[in-house]
Formats: sequence, C-alpha cells, structure tokens
Amino acid sequence: MRIILFLTILVSFFACSGGGIEGYVGESISITADNPEEGKDVDYNWTLANQPDGSLMNSTDLFASDDGQKMSFIPDYPGDYSVEVLVSQYGDEIANQTFAFSIMDPNKQEEEEKESEDEVNEEWLNEDLEKESDVVIEDEDEEIDE
Repeated sequence: MRIILFLTILVSFFACSGGGIEGYVGESISITADNPEEGKDVDYNWTLANQPDGSLMNSTDLFASDDGQKMSFIPDYPGDYSVEVLVSQYGDEIANQTFAFSIMDPNKQEEEEKESEDEVNEEWLNEDLEKESDVVIEDEDEEIDE
C-alpha cells in the first residue's frame, strides 16, 4: 500500500511539474521526430498542442524542414508549451510524439539571479553583524598604585 501511494505521489509530481526541454523567449528551439519506419517514406504533421496564456503562437509558427522530420519555433511568451507530431504513411497514422518545453524569460531570470545574489549578500551581512554583536569588549578598571 505504501509503495502504491509513493508511486502515485511521484507520478503526480512529475506530471504536474513544468519540466521538458528548457528554452528562452525569443530564442529558436529545434527538435527532431523519430522515424518509426526507418528507410521508409513517412509524413510529419506538427501541431502546437498547448501554450501558456499570453502566447500568440499557433501551428503556423512551427517551421518544419523540407522532409518534415525536424521542426523549429521561437517561443513568444514564458511558460509551458507542448508540440505534437503525427507520423503517417500513405495517410495512416503510425506514430504520435509529444514534446514538452519549459520557456523562461531571460530578462526575468537575470532579475531573479540578481535578487538571489542580493539576498545572499544581505544574509552574509546580517551574519557578520551578528558575529560582531556577539563580541563583548570588557573594560577592566585598573587601579593605579602610586
């Protein structure tokens, strides 16, 4: 029972996480579909299956190579995308492949890294101040014998 519960939680975690191929807004991403019928002539139909709210992309923004096996696109908004390719031969579907992408905004990432560095620097400063406040300087009044 514990194993089933653990596996359910593990699968849910990975299913709900963004994951996928990482990329950046405005940078080209290229992928290649597998050909399940090596050496045979097959057709590839690429579609944009999922995109984040705010993205203005559609399937016409997916650029396939001449043979259709390779595809590239330039994401326009940060978030999770998925692209599907249907591989068919003589009009019959023989395979379906899905590719997941996690797209980040490079400007926001730089800001987050800077904020993270600032937080670390602030923590170090606070630690240094705490260490200094732990130091007690004792003044002993010395009696001077004349």
